[in-house]
Amino acid sequence: MVHGARITKVEDVSLPRKFRNELEEVLNSQITVENIELFANRVMEALVSFVGRVVSACHFEMTLSQPEQEELACARFGLPCISEMLDRAEEKRAEIKRLGVLIQEITHNIGIVITPPDQLEQESLIRGGTPYKERELIPRQLCLLYIFQHDLEIKIEDVSIERGTVDPEMIRNEPYVRFEVPELQRVVYICDEEGNVSYVFDTSQLKQYSISIEELDLCTKDQKNSLIKNYPAIGVRVVQSPAWRDNICQFMSHPITQKLTAGVSKAKPEFERYKFLGWDDFREAVRSLYIESSCVKNWYDKEKKNHTDWPVAPDQYYREWTGWPELVGKENRCKRRILKWSNFEVAVRKLYPGSGSINAWYQLEYKKHSGWPSNPHREYKEWKGWPEIVGIENRYKRTYLSWEDFLKEVRALYPGSVYGGPWYREEQKKHQQTWHNEPDRYYKEWTGWAELVEKETPEFLPWDKLVKEVRRLYPGKENVSLWYKEEQKKYMNWHSNPSNFYKEWKSWPEFGGKEKK
Repeated sequence: MVHGARITKVEDVSLPRKFRNELEEVLNSQITVENIELFANRVMEALVSFVGRVVSACHFEMTLSQPEQEELACARFGLPCISEMLDRAEEKRAEIKRLGVLIQEITHNIGIVITPPDQLEQESLIRGGTPYKERELIPRQLCLLYIFQHDLEIKIEDVSIERGTVDPEMIRNEPYVRFEVPELQRVVYICDEEGNVSYVFDTSQLKQYSISIEELDLCTKDQKNSLIKNYPAIGVRVVQSPAWRDNICQFMSHPITQKLTAGVSKAKPEFERYKFLGWDDFREAVRSLYIESSCVKNWYDKEKKNHTDWPVAPDQYYREWTGWPELVGKENRCKRRILKWSNFEVAVRKLYPGSGSINAWYQLEYKKHSGWPSNPHREYKEWKGWPEIVGIENRYKRTYLSWEDFLKEVRALYPGSVYGGPWYREEQKKHQQTWHNEPDRYYKEWTGWAELVEKETPEFLPWDKLVKEVRRLYPGKENVSLWYKEEQKKYMNWHSNPSNFYKEWKSWPEFGGKEKK
């Protein structure tokens, strides 16, 4: 999620449902024999068009890159990350392409005509019957491999594939191919040329009537049809239709009957649904996987990529949301009253045993004291380091640059094409000894990320409008100062240090609309 960005409220309350319905329609599209070769490309085109409409429905109050706009816009409407959907479409395209290559590699050519033409068909050709008309090729073989792998979960290497031949005097230019699937006790005959039916036979029934696969190969269409008519459970003709895939699935996985059973063989969806977990299940899943981290949200942003049923922005999606710490069962430091620095420092020094890792000791000890924060280095401006808190000389003390030198060095390295805050957090890892990880708290001269990298200073809200907006959004329970420092990151027109910026400033409680105690 992009910090510091804001989307103006969208007035059309019907848009979230409308967009979700549109996305469902795209994701519900099914692979068929007719569209399998172009399916993924069409889905990607539809997704690109869709996300364009979603972005157009939002107004961003700062300049963002296209991917950042897409991420924020989708989160605004409770939609999954479209880049993930595009990745899945690309994976589907690659999967189908691999199957097309695979079928050529594993098919064995045999020297006989599988399903030879009937006598009447040959006589018609010999007598100069209806002239041959070029027929379209329909990728039934490719679709059948996709059905094996995707719908029936059959390993392709467990399928025996034999391709027949065609004679020059035949009307048919494409051979029949036999697919034998021992695991399902089925043998399938497929021809990709338009106008040729497919056949599915039950090998257990063939064995019962002492009919071998080799004998079945040499049966003409009329002979295969006659066999099916006399022994209905032995096999079935599958004509080309929009329901070809569903019909093949049913005859492959259920006892063969000449009558299709509605709803029995519905093919699996090509994409996993993006339906998100309910609040209770979501919170339980997150807590079971959470690894102790200094920032719950950073951990979540990385982990979410592994879970299609987790929303990108749960704080916007769930009405039950109370905060990131609460999500993982941690105490929210913004909602607890902590000791003043002087009292805190005295208490810590009094209880510290005098040896061992100070940080490790503190992480166990602080839980026993209601006024001790879990991350004191974030809570106290007076913080210098763990050794200093217990009165020990810090041998690893870092020497941070003065404000002037810091400003000069940062501006010299800033590339100028990215947002200052995220860039700084990555770049600071290379300068940990001289650049503070929280310059906005460390330097008194701090005014904002834009000013730090000499970007155009954003236009901040006038005092009256800022107060009105803050009081409207402030939940009323947290410490106003701590709440504001987190909330401010979402709005470019909120100053990061209002107490120094506005001459009308009085106090944090008054700023949030609370009585000063």
